Amino acid sequence: MIQAKEIQLVDIDSLVLNPKNNNKHPKEQIERLAKLIQYQGFRNPVVVSKRTGFVLAGHGRIEAAKIAGLKEVPAMFQDFESEAQEYAYLTSDNAIASWAELDLSAINTEMLDLGPDFDIDLLGIKDFVIDLNEAEDEKYTRKVESPIYEVRGEKPTLPMLYDTETTDALLKEIEDSSLPFDVKLFLKLAAHRHTKFNYKNIAEYYAHASPEEQNLMEKSALVVIDFDKAIELGFVKLTEDMREAYKDDHE
Repeated sequence: MIQAKEIQLVDIDSLVLNPKNNNKHPKEQIERLAKLIQYQGFRNPVVVSKRTGFVLAGHGRIEAAKIAGLKEVPAMFQDFESEAQEYAYLTSDNAIASWAELDLSAINTEMLDLGPDFDIDLLGIKDFVIDLNEAEDEKYTRKVESPIYEVRGEKPTLPMLYDTETTDALLKEIEDSSLPFDVKLFLKLAAHRHTKFNYKNIAEYYAHASPEEQNLMEKSALVVIDFDKAIELGFVKLTEDMREAYKDDHE
């Protein structure tokens, strides 16, 4: 059944916030939402129950609209059969959105099309920062919170962290070849690129590890705990070099 059939423009002060709304809106979120409303206008109507008169969806938008200076907002008055149905809608409207996961990497790339003057606050993503380090290179980076590695289970054994089956086979083939020693040495160094790492297990191992082990794992780029440190050690540059090499080979 389609419940959202009519939209009415109502006095914002006439809307009654639901006392059972458990979705808490921090001040910075409301301020950002107010900025979005000023840019986009009020696009998503508030939902109000005909049964109780309480707002069931749009509490944050109402607060933001007041900051934005709106006196009226669009609302949909809908039928609900019971308190249970109202509560389910009130809660699910807030909760279901948390299931989604933004592809920040794709957004970071797509921002190139919007130009350097676009206000990234209008994306509504918390702590998302685009840094135009070099205009000619168009290097974009994203400000993110450092990951937290917590113990979640038993400490994995070292053999659980990597798979050297392909590497070992290639090393044997190189060793059995008739190539000169220095060529063999070079090829053996390259062969280790085929070692596969289980980063899920590595993260668990890191959480159990001593500070000395953790430090060396970070320096080896097995985990990233400090993004500034990772950049300093050259891992970002390494990734860019690999990407450029791939383009040269395949494009």
